[in-house]
Amino acid sequence: MAKAIKGGYYAVQEGRQPGIYNTWAECEAATKGFSRAVYKKFVTKKEAETFVKGNGYGRAPSSSSSSAAGSSSSVASTSKYSGRGVLSKRKPSPSSHHTNSSASSYKRPQIFPPSGPKTIVYVDGSCLHNGKFSARAGYGVYFPDSSLSHLSESRRLPGPPKQQTNNRAELTAIIRAIQLCPDDDSRLEIYSDSKYSMSCVNDWIHKWKKNGWKTQMGKEVENKDLIVKLDEEMERRVPRPILIYVYAHAGIEGNEVVDKMAKLGASMPETEKDWTIREEEKQEKKKDWTIREEEKQEKEAGGARRLDFGGFTIDIRVQPMASSDASR
Repeated sequence: MAKAIKGGYYAVQEGRQPGIYNTWAECEAATKGFSRAVYKKFVTKKEAETFVKGNGYGRAPSSSSSSAAGSSSSVASTSKYSGRGVLSKRKPSPSSHHTNSSASSYKRPQIFPPSGPKTIVYVDGSCLHNGKFSARAGYGVYFPDSSLSHLSESRRLPGPPKQQTNNRAELTAIIRAIQLCPDDDSRLEIYSDSKYSMSCVNDWIHKWKKNGWKTQMGKEVENKDLIVKLDEEMERRVPRPILIYVYAHAGIEGNEVVDKMAKLGASMPETEKDWTIREEEKQEKKKDWTIREEEKQEKEAGGARRLDFGGFTIDIRVQPMASSDASR
């Protein structure tokens, strides 16, 4: 189970999503795998806000925030704070301590604050006989909020036996969680017990992109199709969803419920339907089918076509050449 420390505020100055968080799990999701992460826990929200704005570790404090900066100095010297066991991966350097002028000239990029409305969803994947030809996988997506419970989903994973794997089910569950969640500007928090999925999104994908989707051994990345799809969905949603790791079978209600849903999905009949295709993609495919159908109808009508030229139309019928004409 993720660490839970009562009280206080977690301030993320440098990370995937800087801001103030109420739990260590949220803070970890915003910083884990970020090579220059800077974060610290404070007793008061005001101190946390001061730290996030830049008056903490790595930047000179203003006169009104000397106390907050003073408590932050321990991060610069020891890379830890208050004995809480939360480490910052950013190492101190000679350039870590700037003057007041350099701090005042620094402009932080505009970010989406982590405070505000949020949507929580639990995801899980399951595979019976994982790794065998008889494998059958399924996934579950569970929204604990009663107003969103109708969005919860339990499905069988599509594809041939070789694609019926636990990892593919886990990735598909996260993709569907993002797709199912309403686009209401709320912060989407996705709770998963899949270390594989967390590593794909937070760490490995950056290396794979640089290596042309090859592993360090030069092999093709497994499940590339789903990982690319997941990356696209993560980038599509604003603010970017946060993945939070939870231990499996640790008594967390949401995780226990979605675990049963994933197993139910794995027990469902085989399907070839790709649940991750968005509605607009379906419409695009339908549009392509319509074009082919029009061509079919045209052939059945002897080559008749109707062309629209901005206000008037012309019916065209192409007649096959007579045998006598063809011999000329």
